[in-house]
Amino acid sequence: MAKLTFTDLYGVSFSGLSGAVSDRESVVTGLDELADDARTGMASKAEKADWKGENASVTKPFVRRTAREFGDAAAQAKSIRNVLRDAHADLRSVQADLIKEVEGGREQGIRVRDNGDGTVWFSLDRQPDNSAPPPRSSTGRARIWRPGSTG
Repeated sequence: MAKLTFTDLYGVSFSGLSGAVSDRESVVTGLDELADDARTGMASKAEKADWKGENASVTKPFVRRTAREFGDAAAQAKSIRNVLRDAHADLRSVQADLIKEVEGGREQGIRVRDNGDGTVWFSLDRQPDNSAPPPRSSTGRARIWRPGSTG
């Protein structure tokens, strides 16, 4: 599995994910309408019908099951939309926080560079209080934290 890098998160555009959320909203709306039509139209009419013959015992359960499947499809589409919407909101929030911290660090003389392996390199160009130059050991490595990671 590919690692999420600092550069990936810092510079990525989430417009594609935003578009997927919008597309999924349209799917949810359409499936909700189909499910409602199936429930109030098809299933309701099938229940009221007085069917006779060999297909009578098969057709009503089939229509009921089909109407439920439209409802199930709408529910699944809502779940997918919710996952996409939440992921979009969370990623945008994390990106905004990252940009804010990097910019705040830059104002204090902290520089960050992506190592490309899930870690970043940082250095101090000056002391945070703008006094003396930083000691030579003012560089280091930091791992990008991910939920569920132990580091």
